[in-house]
Amino acid sequence: MKSEYDMKDEPIFFFGRSGIYNVTADGEPGERIDIPELPSRYDKPTFAGPHEPEDEPKFQSDLERVRQFFLDHPNRWYSKEEIRVGCGMPVGKDVTPRIRDLRKERYGGLEIRQQKVSRQYRYCLIR
Repeated sequence: MKSEYDMKDEPIFFFGRSGIYNVTADGEPGERIDIPELPSRYDKPTFAGPHEPEDEPKFQSDLERVRQFFLDHPNRWYSKEEIRVGCGMPVGKDVTPRIRDLRKERYGGLEIRQQKVSRQYRYCLIR
């Protein structure tokens, strides 16, 4: 166990609203410490694992179907199942990854909101 004397040379940090700072000898916040920005929650990979180039057209097709569904039905709430059926996608196909993609800037940056209603998520394109 370190004594108080041994710990005096270790850095002490202050966590303020505008960042993290070193603490000076007199106990005041000192120099600001820059921490790299964390990735956005929407910057997740599109595919869960490695994919082949031939999968790209299928991905684009599903993405376009979901995009067109939301553009045709703005400001209305739909469950994942309603979206899947409305897009003509097969049973077992999950639309949530495509919804997540549509929120990303490179795929349109659409404002698609999510709400939980009785243990089921519903989605709506805000226009």
